[in-house]
Amino acid sequence: MEDLSTTLTYTLDAFPAYDTISTTINSDICCGYSSSSSVSNTIKKHEETKKAEKKTYSDKFMPERILYNDPATIVFWKDGTKTVVKKSKEEKFNKYNAFCAALAKKIFENNSRVNKIVQSGVNQKPGIADTKATKTSKYISSKRRTYADYKRAELETISEKIFRMKRVQHMSYAEIARKLNMPESKVRDLFLYMKEKKGKHQDEG
Repeated sequence: MEDLSTTLTYTLDAFPAYDTISTTINSDICCGYSSSSSVSNTIKKHEETKKAEKKTYSDKFMPERILYNDPATIVFWKDGTKTVVKKSKEEKFNKYNAFCAALAKKIFENNSRVNKIVQSGVNQKPGIADTKATKTSKYISSKRRTYADYKRAELETISEKIFRMKRVQHMSYAEIARKLNMPESKVRDLFLYMKEKKGKHQDEG
């Protein structure tokens, strides 16, 4: 039998990264088809329908002309309609905000519907994701506070020890540094910190 295979090229919405995909249809394996012409016609009609739908959608929400005339903004859309919005007296005129307001009104058809949607988010209860995020944030904060408290307590203990070694045992900064295995400058800073703290306590007493 003569090979009537034909290579068809068509677009698939599922693969947006590729402009076209080619495949070979063989008449021997096309059940009920004597040739690939009917397959081609079906694909062609599908493409035309998709293009028409995309064009209609893009025309509906694609501006053809925008007139900014503070406080009003008029948007003429490609589908032949227009949308008029006005800013409030307290609001500063902004082209971006004006167009977004016009687009929202175009999509939802009127201002009252847009306002209802905007206001619906004011008193919304936190969702599961928000609750989990809040709990996680509180947990991390508590852990940070715990660690900070621990480090503060550790600092107080070391400072008190250095102060005793310096005042009671009369050890030098260098000797204390060697014994505690820390820089001499840090030993001096911790000693002065504890000395100042004890001095304040004595003044208060």
